[in-house]
Amino acid sequence: MQQQNKMKNKLLLLLPILLISFAFVSSAYSGAGTGTGGDPFQITTCSQLQEMENYLSNYFILMNNIDCSATSTWNGGTGFEPIGGTWYGYLDGQGFTISNLYINRPTEEYVGLFSQTHGGAGSWAVQFNHLNLENVNITGGNYTGGLVGILEYSQVENVSITGNIKGSNNGGVNIGGIAGLSNNGRTYNSSFSGAIIGVDYVGGIYGYDAGMILDSNVSGDISGFTNVGGLVGYKNQYMIVSNSLFSGNVIIRTAPPENTPPTIDNPISTIINVTVGQNWVYDYNATDVDIDDNLTWTDNTSLFNINSQTGAISFTPTSGQIGSHIINISVTDDGMAGDSNVFNLNVIAVQHSHSGGGSVSQTQLPSDNLPVVKVSVFQLIGNFFTNIWNTIKNFLHIK
Repeated sequence: MQQQNKMKNKLLLLLPILLISFAFVSSAYSGAGTGTGGDPFQITTCSQLQEMENYLSNYFILMNNIDCSATSTWNGGTGFEPIGGTWYGYLDGQGFTISNLYINRPTEEYVGLFSQTHGGAGSWAVQFNHLNLENVNITGGNYTGGLVGILEYSQVENVSITGNIKGSNNGGVNIGGIAGLSNNGRTYNSSFSGAIIGVDYVGGIYGYDAGMILDSNVSGDISGFTNVGGLVGYKNQYMIVSNSLFSGNVIIRTAPPENTPPTIDNPISTIINVTVGQNWVYDYNATDVDIDDNLTWTDNTSLFNINSQTGAISFTPTSGQIGSHIINISVTDDGMAGDSNVFNLNVIAVQHSHSGGGSVSQTQLPSDNLPVVKVSVFQLIGNFFTNIWNTIKNFLHIK
């Protein structure tokens, strides 16, 4: 018996290790590869692109073209989440294209496909090679770029970016087509084509440059208030630019505009009655005289989620939502100024007729409303380890 108790205590000590192993396996990269230089992680979908945030110092390669149009609806309309903190890895696009990447984070800093990279002083270990980003739509605060917010001791080679990049009026400092700011970053044989809008330090490759640009080009419109340029908005004395060209327009705006809040064009002014099981659709519209502003729609209710970009609502109530609800819909611009609309929404039960005449109010469940068995994550984990423990006991003949 004493020997069995000792064995049992040893096995109990193994349970935390099993738990850690279980958690590790459940969070493993979903694609092929091991993340090493000889066997890099293989990216085939936009979701796997987002997974890079869990592996900040590994090797990755694209295996095919990737359409990221779906990112316009991710994270409540804020889109793709920039990869970082600080990224130390390696990405080889193998000539493939990531298209339609959407990021709308006007109040956040360090915005781009990556937040910030750092290869280590003097090493330039972080590298981006043979990668195309097509039709990006990126809005951020300070330090916003098409590829990365801040590029430090990192190398960009054969990277092409097209689309629109914008720094918000209340935070658009260091905005660039490749990177918002370069600190000993190197860009070779790369390009940006499209429109860039910012406030200060705005450029086609870098907004602020303390690095190197070789054999690269920019085409399009670069717009800002101060320190605006076709290739770079501002360069320090150590910066090197060679054999690189700009074609397009550099637009100097005279002063940051006064922010005018948007107004809702079609507010709801009556009580809305919606019957259980029936779909209610409403499309809000708003006007903003500041043409550079992005508008974001929000709601205060758990009944539905308004489309943060378009203001569209589609709501089919269930019996559990019967009653009166006060709804507050808001729209805000990049400067967080906005307008709102408050109205009453009543969810009512379906009315059914009896064969003998008259009517009765009762709740009608949707035809596909089946019983649901709720099992918590803790129950699943508990059952998992109980089964392991029972297997060990049976194997060792422990009672």
